Amino acid sequence: MGLVHSLSIAVEQRIEMCLNINVHDGLTNGASGIIKYFENLPSVTCIWILFDDPNVGKQTRIENRHYYHQHISFSWPPVFPCSRLFRVGKHHNAQVLRKQFPLRPANAKTVHRSQGDTVSELVVNISDRTSQCHTHYVAFSRVTTMAQLYITNLNPKKIKVSPHVIAEMERLRNKKQLKINLSDLSTMKNDLLIVIHNVRSLLKHFQDIQSDKNVMNCDILALTEANLPDNFDQQQFSIDNYYAYTNSDNSLAIYSKFRAKAQQDFSHITCHVKALLLSFNTSKGNIQIVKHLFPILLVF
Repeated sequence: MGLVHSLSIAVEQRIEMCLNINVHDGLTNGASGIIKYFENLPSVTCIWILFDDPNVGKQTRIENRHYYHQHISFSWPPVFPCSRLFRVGKHHNAQVLRKQFPLRPANAKTVHRSQGDTVSELVVNISDRTSQCHTHYVAFSRVTTMAQLYITNLNPKKIKVSPHVIAEMERLRNKKQLKINLSDLSTMKNDLLIVIHNVRSLLKHFQDIQSDKNVMNCDILALTEANLPDNFDQQQFSIDNYYAYTNSDNSLAIYSKFRAKAQQDFSHITCHVKALLLSFNTSKGNIQIVKHLFPILLVF
């Protein structure tokens, strides 16, 4: 049935949904958040919740916008009581109607119920009652950083790994190794090599790029989402034997072994397009490259 017999609530208390109220709107069993407001006059008729996922309850907020006032943020969807009918008694011949908010406290929960959660801070209690294999992995992997993971009552004997998992991992390592069909770019001596890569911050991954021998063997390296700061040090991001080019907002970067004979930046034309045009003379002929936030266009 899902509805609890008695529900204790408080502002800033962490809770989660215990029923599917509106699947399309994200108000589903397990959706978690924090109670932000409720009125207890003469009884609680609505609870306003700030859900962890801001997309949860969007439609509900719109449909109930007439309930909002100065004390209620429009980012808090309302949750109303719901009713469920269930049978009781030895022969289940009596019916009981329960009306309750579809919520349950979630400041603490079992490891099983926490599957799928992602939190910034976590206290894990691996007690003597923990017996299932891999429970420790499920518990420890809920947190985003190890620095914010706190373990109490750790019992090493309760950390178990399934023998079936061990056997399968051994089989995969010894009998099912994947063969990489990607050719080593360093062996392609007679080709013009162009690498296109969404780097997702050149500042964070500059060392990774320099350490990749395949990337460093290319003739032209085109990077999307470089996202360099406005005042970045060009010398810091220089690569030996490559010329570096960026667009006006530094969202795109191109490294080339050839000096560009022409360069044109289209990023200033519209905020929806980030594009950089470069023209090169190479042993393979004249090449024009348009690098933007979508697949690269090469014109030979």
